[in-house]
Amino acid sequence: MTHHVVTDGAGRHSVWRSAKRLPDGWRATGLTGTREECLDHIARVWTELRPQEGGPVTPPPTTSRTRPSPPGRTHEES
Repeated sequence: MTHHVVTDGAGRHSVWRSAKRLPDGWRATGLTGTREECLDHIARVWTELRPQEGGPVTPPPTTSRTRPSPPGRTHEES
């Protein structure tokens, strides 16, 4: 299954299934791969977990099937 790394205006990152429409306020970063590849990429590039100041705060993408993420990771659709 293919996933995208997505980000919001506050600089937060998440993993989203490629076949799903992105939620409002989120955009694809251009990185596509397996869920694990996307999570590895996020772990390398998203080192400041606090939202960027002045950026819009968009709730993380969620669905009724979303699981909480471990600390230091992102919300993802299961």
